[in-house]
Amino acid sequence: MKALLEIALQSLPLHAEEGTQRESMLEADLVTSLATVEGSTPETAAMLAALLSRILQALALLDPVELSAGRWAFVSFPASLLGRSLLETLKTPGQSFFPADYW
Repeated sequence: MKALLEIALQSLPLHAEEGTQRESMLEADLVTSLATVEGSTPETAAMLAALLSRILQALALLDPVELSAGRWAFVSFPASLLGRSLLETLKTPGQSFFPADYW
């Protein structure tokens, strides 16, 4: 799982801190990259990409117009930071969003 999340993290499109420059990436390209990880299948890769897309959508981090065309693009630089932080936390064992006694 760590290798898959690392590929996803490295594949995320960039969004400039200043100005309007931003990248987008095809979700299909992400699926192709994920499918190259040892032990992964095209189905597993597609499922992980769909799950990550849904999580990023639920957090309103991805541009819905780009997403409707099969491309991921962050809506802002802060959205990009949150998305990257989320994936970094998920791929790093022992990381947590909250302290152990939070709840």
